[in-house]
Amino acid sequence: FLFGVHIHSKVFLSMIRRLECGLGLEGIFEENLFHIPLEESRIVFVEDSDGRGEGIESFEISVNDKESLLKKAKEIDTKIKS
Repeated sequence: FLFGVHIHSKVFLSMIRRLECGLGLEGIFEENLFHIPLEESRIVFVEDSDGRGEGIESFEISVNDKESLLKKAKEIDTKIKS
């Protein structure tokens, strides 16, 4: 299940404002993160620290079989934050 998406940008505050206008929702600062809460998920905004520019940084997901997911991620060399 997808709980959220993390978007990174060097100017993430302006990105928050654009999405707030587009979605008609208000972003908040909570748990040391700026995010826009959605019905069953959220959009989290983080500062671009790797130079890739604006875009998706990561996803927040929930799975039934975490061990299988971690094993497969390792097989295909995917970065996982637990």
